[in-house]
Amino acid sequence: MNAVKISAVILLCMLMFSCNSTEKIETTVAGETTAKIVEIDGTKITDMNDIGKLELPEDFERHINLINAFINNNTDMLEDFAFLKRGMYAEYKTLKVGNYEIIRDYDEEHHIIILNFNFEITESGMDTLPVGKYQTQVNDGPNGTVMIFLSDTNKERISSPVTDTIYNWFATCVNYMITPDLIAEMSDGIRSDISETILQILPPDEKGYPLEDIQACALKYYSISDFTPAPPVSDYYTKGLYTVGGHGGETWVYDITESDENSVTLQFYADYSATVKSHLIKYIIDEIDSHFVIKYCQIIEEFQYEPYHRSN
Repeated sequence: MNAVKISAVILLCMLMFSCNSTEKIETTVAGETTAKIVEIDGTKITDMNDIGKLELPEDFERHINLINAFINNNTDMLEDFAFLKRGMYAEYKTLKVGNYEIIRDYDEEHHIIILNFNFEITESGMDTLPVGKYQTQVNDGPNGTVMIFLSDTNKERISSPVTDTIYNWFATCVNYMITPDLIAEMSDGIRSDISETILQILPPDEKGYPLEDIQACALKYYSISDFTPAPPVSDYYTKGLYTVGGHGGETWVYDITESDENSVTLQFYADYSATVKSHLIKYIIDEIDSHFVIKYCQIIEEFQYEPYHRSN
C-alpha cells in the first residue's frame, strides 16, 4: 500500500516520533494548558488494558475506540469512523492481529499529541493488508477517524511531466473520469475541471484573463468551441477579466502503478486508509506546445466501490 493522498491534512500524518524524553510543554493540548515537566514522548503500551498509562486527553476516545475495533474486527465501528457504507470493510473480518504497540507521542511543530499504532497481521484474506508488520498513526479529522499507514506517507513522489499532470488534476478537480463523451456533455463538474486546468496552463496573471484567452485555450487543448468558464472562475469576474477564486483542494486516494511518456495508470482506493481497492484507470496525456493535458481515460479493471473523494 503506497497511496498518494492529495490533501494538506496528510502533512500532519507524515510525522512520527520515537524518542523517549522528558520535556517541558507550555502550550494548549486538547483544550488543556500545561506548563510542567511531563514524560509522554515515546510512552508505549502493548495491551489495551493498560491504555490509562498513556494519560490521553478525553478527545482521544475515538482514537482508542478505533484501535480496539480494529483489534477485535468490529467492522461496523470502523466503517462508521471512516464515513464508509456498511460492508465496505467486510474483509477486515479476515484479519488477525498479533503483537501490537500503542505509542503516545508529541508533535512539537504543531503542538499536538499524536498516537501511533504499530501492529502485526498474522492472518489475512486481504491483498492490501497481507500478513506482515505495519506502522500507523491514528488520525481524527475531516476524513474521519482512520489509520494512516506511514509506509504510504513516506513514499517518494514520482515526478515527471505526465505524473505532475495527474497530481495537478486531482489536487483541484472533482471528476476522476474524463472522456470525449463527458466533455461533449459538459456537466458542471467537467466544466469546472477544465476551467481549473486552463488557468494552470495560462501564464500567471494576477489581474486575470479575458474570456477570449480562456476560450482559445479550451479550443486548443480540448477542441471545445465557445467555452464558458465555470465557478470559481466565473464567480471572480471583474472589468472583463476572469480570475480563479480561493477555494479548498480535493482529496483522492490512489497509487501510481505505471507511467510512460504519454500515460499514467492509477489504482484508486475507496477508503482514506487505502485498504479497499476501487477502479484501476489508465489516463492518456497529450503534450501540446509544452503543456500536458489529460485527453481521456479508460477503466482497466472495475471494482465494486467508487474512488474515495472529498472536497476540502
